[in-house]
Amino acid sequence: MTWIHFFSRHRGITASLLAYQLPHYLWLLNSTSNAESDIFSIAVEVNGEISNHTIHAIDRKALDTRLQAQQTTSASSKPPSKLRHYAVLSFGVGYIKPGPCYNAENPSYIWNETGFAAFIDEAFEHMLANKVNKLILDVRKNPGGTNSFSDKMIAWFENKPFKFASKLLVKSSQLARESNAQRLQDNTVGDSSDSVRLEENFARTPYGHIFDYPMPLAQPRNGKQFSLQPMAQWKHSPCQKRGSR
Repeated sequence: MTWIHFFSRHRGITASLLAYQLPHYLWLLNSTSNAESDIFSIAVEVNGEISNHTIHAIDRKALDTRLQAQQTTSASSKPPSKLRHYAVLSFGVGYIKPGPCYNAENPSYIWNETGFAAFIDEAFEHMLANKVNKLILDVRKNPGGTNSFSDKMIAWFENKPFKFASKLLVKSSQLARESNAQRLQDNTVGDSSDSVRLEENFARTPYGHIFDYPMPLAQPRNGKQFSLQPMAQWKHSPCQKRGSR
């Protein structure tokens, strides 16, 4: 049985990201044996009934193709929306949709943060100029990216040094290292410090083993800040780091 055939029979899974991402992340289960497998056996409990299934793992390319197809199907039935947007709503409420945490406008320089940073600064300056006292950060359906983008947004309202996550575990593999090396090659104008540190860890960590990636502290913004804590709105975590960065 393929994973697609399996999740189509279970509504609770069909409506979740699990339906598309579990086959890709199953390989993490091999961390104790330091091996990689293409086929996994899982047991699923639904309403007290347990069923056993054989699932085929997929690689990053297959996952991206599947997610792109899902997004294309969803987009075809809805009017187009702005990639990034901000506005002042009624009653002093501000609205910011930051969009992807990567350079979606110019994929040739996908990790160049310049345009994203300029948009965020413009949006918050607009909020301050209009005396906004409440803020909605709309990160629904955010496709992710890297925290080197989202940190610039959080720095506008965080008043202490902060981290994207308290702990980040990365499984070393040839594909993950090659993906990170490609990012280093492509990122000629953006911040590559994360990728450099990842390469240092990949170099000393055998494939199949997991290393604890040291998350650096990000700093609050110097100068003007938005003083109120925003009201975040999301369905899943935005701008998450990916193990194959």
